[in-house]
Amino acid sequence: MSEIKGRDIPPALQNPGQWRTMLFHGDDAGLIAERARAAATQVAEGTDPFRFITLSVEEHARLPEESAAMTLGGGRRAILVRDAGDALLPHLKAALAQPTDTLIVLEAGALSTRSTLRNWARKPTDVASIGCYPETGRDLERTIQTVLTQASHGAPPRLSSAALKWLAEHLAANRALVRSEVEKLSLLGSPGQTLSLDDVRAAIGDSAEGSVEQALLHGFAGDPQQADRLLDRALHEGAPAAKVTWALYRLIERLLEAAQLMEGLPAPGQTPGRGCTPMEALKQIKPPVFFKQQPLYAKALSRWPHKALLGLHKHAHDLELATRQSPLEADLACRHFLAVLAQHKGRR
Repeated sequence: MSEIKGRDIPPALQNPGQWRTMLFHGDDAGLIAERARAAATQVAEGTDPFRFITLSVEEHARLPEESAAMTLGGGRRAILVRDAGDALLPHLKAALAQPTDTLIVLEAGALSTRSTLRNWARKPTDVASIGCYPETGRDLERTIQTVLTQASHGAPPRLSSAALKWLAEHLAANRALVRSEVEKLSLLGSPGQTLSLDDVRAAIGDSAEGSVEQALLHGFAGDPQQADRLLDRALHEGAPAAKVTWALYRLIERLLEAAQLMEGLPAPGQTPGRGCTPMEALKQIKPPVFFKQQPLYAKALSRWPHKALLGLHKHAHDLELATRQSPLEADLACRHFLAVLAQHKGRR
């Protein structure tokens, strides 16, 4: 097997013909679907039904038959197999035992290290395995820029640095949802026009309502029902536990910065300040808090003093360890943490 990672993935998707089978697996369902379809249509040179077919989970038993089918007019066939899992393996082996050059593309989900399909794929030399996991940080920023350019047919509006950073922090961890939201931005401005942070927030602000950060904010503000509802939505949309812990660390830092200003606590090497109100503090932190989120931030700050926020770092670290050590129970750990966060007694 060739385990294809990082920078080697785009070239592999442009030239998938060297493989007999390609396995796409991981936590980002949107990215899996996008890459699997790209590989299959590249070999089939489009979606001609004589050269490109899709098999649903109910049709897996047809894989050997479809793999052996001939094309009309020549060319290589590609079969995109949806919902591939361990139960597919007997049908896959039967298909590969036939003398055919059909490319079989497997669209799987999160396969554990004990998965028989994943372990089988490690042996043949003509099988490629590509992990598809949610992007964050610079990787996600590059994807946003690429999608915006594609949606604008090569002449996109520009994103300010603050707008790009905000998008990378707030978009759901699912390539399909990222693409859907970024494509909206291609309609906002003319080629070369710079879209500000306010422009972007106004365009996709509603999407941020279901973000992990929004769920955490409601937890900090003491609203367990809304926090759980929003976290459930974010997890359903594909946000992994790693994104929850990453967003938690970032939100703690944002609240700490505001709490420090509120309480007049000095930064290293500086004299104490005079203190200020929550709303005054929120206007000073960078990047500025979106006006729709300011009431939630203010309520959170009214419940969490600087000292209590500092103490949350250890609990956030414990949550991160728990989600890594028990991936199957990661969502439950995040829900429990959020419930405890929302039940905090408040400022003392």
